[in-house]
This record gives sequence, C-alpha cells and structure tokens, in this order.
Amino acid sequence: MRPFAFLTTQGRARRMRPLALAALEHYPLEVERLRLVNNETNCTFRVDATGGETYALRISLPDVHSVDEIEAEIEWQLAISRETDIPVSRPIATRRGDYVVTAGARGVPEERHCVLFSWLGGRTLADVASPETFHSFGALSARLHRHGATFQPARPDVIHTLDMLYPLGDREMILDDSTRVLFPKPAYDTLLDMRAAVNREIGWMFGRGESPALLHGDLHWWNVMSYRGRLQVIDFEDLAWGFPVQDIAVTLYYAARNDDFAELREAFRAGYETITPWPEMYPGQTDLLMVHRALDLFNFVLGSTLREDRELLDEFVENIQGHHREVFESWQSRFSESVYR
Repeated sequence: MRPFAFLTTQGRARRMRPLALAALEHYPLEVERLRLVNNETNCTFRVDATGGETYALRISLPDVHSVDEIEAEIEWQLAISRETDIPVSRPIATRRGDYVVTAGARGVPEERHCVLFSWLGGRTLADVASPETFHSFGALSARLHRHGATFQPARPDVIHTLDMLYPLGDREMILDDSTRVLFPKPAYDTLLDMRAAVNREIGWMFGRGESPALLHGDLHWWNVMSYRGRLQVIDFEDLAWGFPVQDIAVTLYYAARNDDFAELREAFRAGYETITPWPEMYPGQTDLLMVHRALDLFNFVLGSTLREDRELLDEFVENIQGHHREVFESWQSRFSESVYR
C-alpha cells in the first residue's frame, strides 16, 4: 500500500472515506450519501442522512488541535447558538452525548478527531464579496467579538493566546539561511524589519494589562457562508485569546489583493461600528497586524511540506517584496513612537 503522505489530495480523501464512515457510526443517523467537500487541510465530507437531514463531518489534521481544544471550540459555538441569534454551524452530539469522535482506518497512519456539524448552505463570502456583504460582515464580526469578550469557557487554559510571533507554528524559519537565499539583500532586510516591528507590537499589546477576549481566530471570507442574504460563520477550530483588532487583521488580509479592497475595508468598518466602536488601539494598527498574518503564514509554509510547492513559495516571496512591503510601509508612514510610551 502506497504511503499516505505520497498520495494525491483525492487519493488521501479516498482513504479518509472509511474513517468518516467509522466515525459516523457513533451518531443517531443513517448515512445515505457521503460527498467530499474539501481536503486541503482538514478533510470535510457532506453527509446526507436517510431522514433528509444534511451535516458536515470535519476530520481534523493529526497533532494540531487536542480534544480539549476542540471541546472548547464546541462549547463556544453551543453558547453562541444558545445566547445569540448569530448564525453558526451547530455541533451534533453522538448517541453517548459526546461531541468529538476519534476514529481510524486502514491506510491512514494516525487516528483523527472528528466532529459533526449542522450543514450551512450557500456560497462563501469570497464568492459574493461586495461593499454590501462586507458591511454585513463587519456587523457580524463585531457581534462575535462582543460575545467573545464576555464568554467564560470551562477550561480557558486549553485555548492558546495570540501573544506569539508565529501562532501557526513555533519553529522560527524566517531567520534560517535557507530562507535568506530566497531574497535579494534589501528585500530580506525589509523582512527582518517587518519581523522586528511585529514582535514589538505583540509585546506592547499584551503588556498593556488589558484582558484578551475569545476570538474566532480564522475569520476569513471562506469561513463565512452567504445564504439568501444572511451570513453564517463556520470553522471555529482556531479560536484563541487575543484582541479584536487581531481577528480583523486576519479578515482583511485575505481580501487585501482585491481591486476594490479599499471600498470593502471601508464597508467592513462601517458595519462593525453599527455594533461597537472600531477596536484599533491607534490609527493604522491593522496594517501591521495584516503583515503579522503574512509572516505567520510564510513561516508556516517554510517549516512544512508546503515548502516543496515551488509555486506557492515563490508567491509568498513575491508578496513579501511587493504587496506586504507596501502595507508595511503604509503602517510606517502613520506610526508614531509615542504610541508605545
């Protein structure tokens, strides 16, 4: 049998299908149809039950999130469903009342943690991005932040905090010699300037004595579904303690290359401010935190098997020298050292 790591995306998904079926045996439903949704990081299947219900089964990557972390994610989603009218995917319990099932299958080297959610239909916000939908997105984000600021999970200690340079991975690769040779010297020096500025910013934010709030942690436009004009939030797996402006920087990072980004950004802020004040601690802070997201993703790619994807690596190198440098310079032009005093 060919090693799992050497299979194509579709090949890995075929191996995951028996694992999905094994996990679904724990739930009070009978599977009529199982269809792959994606297998880019986590593996997700659409589950159609014989009773007419539709679900999403998420099979997590191994050794990324513990059962405790996933249970904290589920706890918050259930609280949002119970205490607000924010549309979120709802976790489904097994016959025993559990929300996390650990299952394995022949040809898959590790057991995987699985969670079943209610199915949220529609299209991703990325497919319907406009000033109107981003205005709604801003209001939705603010409502999540307002709830996260007051919610107290049963085990707050199992949720990680965004007080680190690389939340996606703790191994420093940007300072590695193999990274240095990817850039001309001036561009690499700019990369180091970005790193230093972001590191200083994180230390300042978390050293001010303010309590962080619970954040979605990955609230980009592929984790928001639009259905009949209503926005719905999915995938809380990367929830974290942090400040709302960090969540917003993640949101805006993914839309930043759009031609109409300035308009989308303005609409997002206007929508946010219909619910609560804009959370930047000083003007332009979001720009630097968008650079932080870029560095975190770049470092993750450098330290993973994704580095073998030359096209992806070249894209990051190009963006660091181009678009991300421009965003960083925009922040520098507005930043005043008096902020840190």
